[in-house]
Amino acid sequence: MQLDIFAQAPEPKPALRLHPRALPAPAPAPSPALAEPATGPTAPLRRLRMPSRPHEAAFELGEAVAAAWFRARGDHRMEIPIGVIAGTALWPFKGDTIAPIVANWWRGLTAEQTTGALRDSFARWWVFRPDLAEVARPIHEWLTDETVTKKYAEPVRAALLTALDYRLTDLTGSDDPYLASEADVLGPLLAHFRSRVERDAYAEFHTPPEMADLMARVLLGGTPEAGQAFTDPASGTGGLMRSYAQALRERNADPADYRWSMNDINPVAAACSAVNATLWGLGPDVLVWCGDTLTEPDGGERAARARAEVIEHRNRHLGVARMVALLDRMSTPEGAEEAA
Repeated sequence: MQLDIFAQAPEPKPALRLHPRALPAPAPAPSPALAEPATGPTAPLRRLRMPSRPHEAAFELGEAVAAAWFRARGDHRMEIPIGVIAGTALWPFKGDTIAPIVANWWRGLTAEQTTGALRDSFARWWVFRPDLAEVARPIHEWLTDETVTKKYAEPVRAALLTALDYRLTDLTGSDDPYLASEADVLGPLLAHFRSRVERDAYAEFHTPPEMADLMARVLLGGTPEAGQAFTDPASGTGGLMRSYAQALRERNADPADYRWSMNDINPVAAACSAVNATLWGLGPDVLVWCGDTLTEPDGGERAARARAEVIEHRNRHLGVARMVALLDRMSTPEGAEEAA
């Protein structure tokens, strides 16, 4: 199955205008741990089914992926399995019937093809959002090292297949922005890989997603004016911003009309926030950076300058690529005829 992931992305659909309680509740699915997973390239196709308890499903997915990673002889390099799940979730083909097809496509790849597909997924993301892709470098830079990709080929496949068994594409594969933002799949995954000592060192205190949802709905009040900024100076993987985005959608507002700023002292957490900003449709005005706001009061300003520089760098590269493509086309008889 040949997929052109660099094709022009379609115009995004309007945000869903329904309160979550107005959404039809799907039939409860059996626990993934008890259900026999459909694996292999010939697994039967189905339509996407959002779990009835998405936060719980995301937690179970993170726990299962971490266990699969270590069972397959993965080690302490948590940025690799997190990058695998992030790259799979960022794969651009979304939709009720498309997402299950994509899941089966991932299942049928070899270890080498999996690495190539993940690399392509992050490369496409860099074309469209170089600022966020740069912040996320800690979780995808390993894909450029052939020695690393070969060493971790088996645990990478184990993590990927386990995530698919635990309904990753159901949680992140919808083309409806509300449904695609119902859960944070990277936050629980990072938490499962962090030891208590590491959490204490970073002063990480995880806010339960249900509590974040309640806080967002209470603090937001009415519908804020477009252009208002939402800031979290210790964002973790961005869970509170997800809750605010969902609360805005419940008020018939589009999160892409607002400004978002997130930072965290943990570079892997900041990388996850950058990925989530895209998965949750926060829009074009997103600033994510890694640093300590207590000791770096100008961190946001420096991050904004860095964002502008990386976007300009992307624009220069795309300009050269377009010129090369045009010259190549003009060198053919068909292109010369068109130019004439």
